[in-house]
Amino acid sequence: MSKAIEGAAMLAGAVGMGAAAFFDPALVGSPYYDKLMASLAIGGISMEAGAIASALLSNRGQNITTRQPAAYRQIIRGTQRVGGVTVYQSTTGSSHDQYNFIIVLSGHEVDALENLYLDGRQVHWLGSGPGYSVRNGVGFGGVADNNTYTGPDGQHYNFGGTGHSGIYCEARWGDQADGDVISGMTANDPQWAAVGSRSPYLGGCCYIYLKIEYNPNVFPSAPEIRLTVRGKNNIFDPRTSTYAFTNNWALQVADVIADPTWGLGDATVYTDPGANAQLVAAANICDEQVTLAGGGTESRYCCDYVCDAGIGPGDVLDTMMPGAAGRLSRIGGGWYIWPAAWTAPSFTFDKSALTGPMTWTQNRSLRDLYNRVRGTYIAPNYPYNVAGNLYDSNGWYNGGLQNNFPFAFQPTNFPEYAEDVRHGFASDAWLEDDSGVEGAWSSATTYSVGDVVIYSGGIWKSLQASNTNQTPNAAGSTWWAAGAAYLPKELALRTTLSVSQAQRVAKITLLRNRQQGSGTFSMSLAAWQMQPCDVMSFSFPELNWTNKALEVVSTHFRVEAGASEGEAPAVRIDLGVQETDSSVYTWTPSTDELTPYDLPAGAGPSTSPRAPSDPTSLTVTGNAYVVSTDGVTVVPRLALSWGAPPDAITTQIQIQHAVHASGNWVDDGTVSVAQTAAYITNGIVAGTYYDVRIRSLRSTTGATGNWVEVDNTLAAAPNSLQSSYSINPQFPLTQPTATSIAVASTAATFGSTTVNYAARTLTIPTPSSPTWYYVTIADSAQQGESGSPTLAATASTSTSLVGVQGNTYLGAILALPGGSATQILAGGWPAPQTVQVQ
Repeated sequence: MSKAIEGAAMLAGAVGMGAAAFFDPALVGSPYYDKLMASLAIGGISMEAGAIASALLSNRGQNITTRQPAAYRQIIRGTQRVGGVTVYQSTTGSSHDQYNFIIVLSGHEVDALENLYLDGRQVHWLGSGPGYSVRNGVGFGGVADNNTYTGPDGQHYNFGGTGHSGIYCEARWGDQADGDVISGMTANDPQWAAVGSRSPYLGGCCYIYLKIEYNPNVFPSAPEIRLTVRGKNNIFDPRTSTYAFTNNWALQVADVIADPTWGLGDATVYTDPGANAQLVAAANICDEQVTLAGGGTESRYCCDYVCDAGIGPGDVLDTMMPGAAGRLSRIGGGWYIWPAAWTAPSFTFDKSALTGPMTWTQNRSLRDLYNRVRGTYIAPNYPYNVAGNLYDSNGWYNGGLQNNFPFAFQPTNFPEYAEDVRHGFASDAWLEDDSGVEGAWSSATTYSVGDVVIYSGGIWKSLQASNTNQTPNAAGSTWWAAGAAYLPKELALRTTLSVSQAQRVAKITLLRNRQQGSGTFSMSLAAWQMQPCDVMSFSFPELNWTNKALEVVSTHFRVEAGASEGEAPAVRIDLGVQETDSSVYTWTPSTDELTPYDLPAGAGPSTSPRAPSDPTSLTVTGNAYVVSTDGVTVVPRLALSWGAPPDAITTQIQIQHAVHASGNWVDDGTVSVAQTAAYITNGIVAGTYYDVRIRSLRSTTGATGNWVEVDNTLAAAPNSLQSSYSINPQFPLTQPTATSIAVASTAATFGSTTVNYAARTLTIPTPSSPTWYYVTIADSAQQGESGSPTLAATASTSTSLVGVQGNTYLGAILALPGGSATQILAGGWPAPQTVQVQ
């Protein structure tokens, strides 16, 4: 399938621009054609198979107010919270304590200004007097009232005052006449007055005058300035033949195409009869009321978007399409707009309609397949509760909707959609299918190397042939906790303000992808009556198809020369088709819709986010000690291994341990969910029994799963090596013959631990003169021997082993040519001490 039909753009096309020119020759000579191609080139857009391919999405419009010498004008569609561009500012007043700002918000007329926020704190107006006005039912501006409100972090604030001693704001909405200036600004700063032919009225732009009195207790520094704006108010609705403000997705898309200033300037979306009829149908679909699980309804597809004039119209369309899982085609002379909705088959064909070979691909390649959809929408909510600063990291508290914090209208994760247990399914069948799962593990089945099964909620791969009745276990050698093949699709729904709308789009995006079959059919002219997004019923016995629903994604008209001279040419229609089903577009709020906490929306508001799935098959090994880099210290530790949690929302695994049955749990931190093994070292003492537990953690919300626990594991490790010790008897060495040194049974005490070394006889060459021999036993773990000698002992004329870590020094003896040594040196570590012969 063409890249242009991939993912968010989904702009199915009948023909490319070249083919469009073929069917509509007037297109090439039209100003629209040049403007379209120029705008697409500037925006980094190309047209392929009649569809706009993926575009650069770097421009988001002004999120905060800035000051720039030359800035693009902002375009606001629907409702958005935006900053602006400060085009003029000054300091006035007898004490220079009044700060004046002229801030441009958009390059067009707007419907209304809803709110002003300074450092995230909403300004509440007196509601009357100079500067205050009501536009389209929304009051804005004038003087801030004198009440106290709760703002970010639960801090109280008061912007009020009398007259102009506090906050003052006055607005122009973009319809002001030439020569109009804001008198409040002129009274403070005469430089803003109209002088002769010069008038700073900012024609066609929505802007505000804002005056802030100096008050370091309220504004320690220049405030962040943002406003909630109901934007463009001249969007045409062909159903009523009126121009007005709307956030209807289809009407917004049509406006981008038709607008001669900010769009493509092509009015055929309204004037072409077929395109206009489709636009009416699309607008009606968007206005359909969808029941919400928590009560009430909302429009099916809305569009609320801000960008600036530096972004090409093609890029704007590409950004808007995902908000309704929408598609767009240029057919004949008009633009056709389709929001996602089920279209029942309107044509019926069978194989007799085929005039040539057909191609059919049953499955997508793995790289094009996904089994869950996640992403972001623009959350208009705020995270603070007026009762006491209670919030979560997603910006939600108990369904609160008060928009008075600086990070509202920011990208926020919507609940991931998958056909899994939390959405009412018995299991995540697509995840299992993509992971190669053959079924649930059975003790009666013989598995081969590489077979994949489900066991205890985890996915396991067989590591051996003839694998029968071997329970999957991370501690064993017959199975490996393979983990699930999570294949996520990321959506950036930058025009969507509703978390439920985002989830509806996510479901449609996922289910369209799981309708994997696609192909190309060569058909007779009877198929020419179909256009992209039409659905036909097709019967083909060879593939066991009976009235299979196929959606048209592209059409191609071609003429073939006759097979022989004089034979008339043949006309062929090549259709690109994709299987589809009505289930793609069904929506059941009670199971499909989740709250931002990933809980069923029908359960009502909740502060408890959905718990992630638990890790599986925890095993704990107690003898996982390690010798430190000094070669002396033995560090006891516990080794943990587990199966990955069977979901995609877990981000970390939390680990704790306690002395067995004590209940005094010690936190050992977290590891990434990508890890399935860890060690516990902190506070572990050899010879002690421990309880260990782990659980899943979702760091974005703080939600945790259930503890998975393994109890009563013995921490086994050698004693830590000691740098000093004593031996008993102090002189365990004798020389019974000229060629031997006898070592008596010896006890060595290392710290509080005493070990034993067995008696043994070491052979030496007959000394020609009295010679010192130094005797050591190699005991790297300082564990001693039991019964018979098992450790290597050395009698050497060199002192190289004396004082070396891991060797127990027993002493030195002056061996004589005839035997019976007359002088010995005491044992112990460090170096030996000289003693007198008795």
